[in-house]
Amino acid sequence: MEPNQLNITLPPSPIASDVINIWDIGGQCGTNPIHLLRNGKKIKKLTDTVALDQDGIFASLIYKDETYGWLIKT
Repeated sequence: MEPNQLNITLPPSPIASDVINIWDIGGQCGTNPIHLLRNGKKIKKLTDTVALDQDGIFASLIYKDETYGWLIKT
């Protein structure tokens, strides 16, 4: 873990259409990325940790299903 990164652990048992909104209101994600920890579910069909690293980003995570997992709309 980087000294100034933030980790957000996603729910372990989401259901279809669950939504999580994340907003970098301080505009620091470019320097201090937000890492999305999967907690066993995929993110965009991947099994990797995803980092939000754009200053001021607003991201909506929508859970689709076991195949796709969490989809991200920015």
